[in-house]
Amino acid sequence: MEKYREQILKFIEEHKEEMLGKLEQAVRMESFFDETEHVQAYMNWIKAEYEAAGFDCRILETEGGSGHAGVLTGILGAERPGKSVLFSGHLDTVHPFGSFENVWKEEEGKLYGPGVLDMKGGVIIALYVAKALESIGFNERPVKFVYVGDEECDHVNSNADKILMENAAGSICAFNMETALPDHYICVKRKSLYNVWAKVYGVGGHSGNFFEKGRNAVTEASWKVLKMSELTDLSKGITVNASIIKGGQTQAKIPDYCEIAFDARYSTAEDGRKLYQDIRNIMDTNYVDGTHTEAVIEVPGFQPFEDTPEIYRLLDFVNGIAKENGLPELKPIKLGACSDAGNVESAGVPVLDGCGIIGEFNHSLKEYAVKESMYERVLLWAMTVLSLRAFE
Repeated sequence: MEKYREQILKFIEEHKEEMLGKLEQAVRMESFFDETEHVQAYMNWIKAEYEAAGFDCRILETEGGSGHAGVLTGILGAERPGKSVLFSGHLDTVHPFGSFENVWKEEEGKLYGPGVLDMKGGVIIALYVAKALESIGFNERPVKFVYVGDEECDHVNSNADKILMENAAGSICAFNMETALPDHYICVKRKSLYNVWAKVYGVGGHSGNFFEKGRNAVTEASWKVLKMSELTDLSKGITVNASIIKGGQTQAKIPDYCEIAFDARYSTAEDGRKLYQDIRNIMDTNYVDGTHTEAVIEVPGFQPFEDTPEIYRLLDFVNGIAKENGLPELKPIKLGACSDAGNVESAGVPVLDGCGIIGEFNHSLKEYAVKESMYERVLLWAMTVLSLRAFE
């Protein structure tokens, strides 16, 4: 392996500027999830870059959801004998076009711009892992990728999650090239969630003269907030956050309408099923007689990512590779946010999450990535793929 390590290090050194240039091109192609034409333009560019590296690529159309940008898939070495190794992730970002005054900036070893961390850096890393392996004649197993176009809007009403699972199935393992955390943490567990939107209707009138006949929508909404909050169970990783409440017009009027929204998160599929029913019961119950509620419980296309023994076995294997190559140990962390790692795991594939470029402040204008971590991660994942026979 030492010979291959030296060859890959040489490849990385010779391609550092090229790699950085490709990341800059990717970041400059802004791809906000709700601006379909921008996501598709970036998807087509990534497709061309991976095809130039030898991948056979396809864009698969999605049904429903926001944007209909599709899912980009690719395979390199389909004829190879071993099980494929998978790189997964998404191509959309949370930043509307024009959000950044400087779309690209490099300063003191940090890279700034829309999606540089979440997760264009990871997509470029995976591309150069494949290129590095090709440069040394690797032919032991196929290399696959699946990149969705609607992750940041949670795959709501979309079948992108199903397409991802179908294309992930059968791989020996996967690396979800999401945001990587400082201090070399790597994600081994994530939650899924429900987005709850409720419109509460009451009977309005003068708060003095009509009090007994009025039916206060804000009071009904407040009861629902309290009941929903009681569903939080930190021992199980269940959290329910009341995030929006809008109601009422003037102090002297009984409000006849109120809107409320909740973010409800859970850690296991079983808890998710029960939580859904509990939410439905609260939304269907009238705590103030004479009110009624119209509620939508959005079900995002994320399966919980659960930290099974197989996940830790993969982490131990990767850490062995890291140690052999003088790279920092990856420390497991459990996160409350969602990603497609749970969907990959649900396809029967052990996966590590947060395998991309290291940085901070994703989903904000302060988003940055550490340039050197891009090169370090290419080495780590290339050496890991080279050694996967020992993981089987």
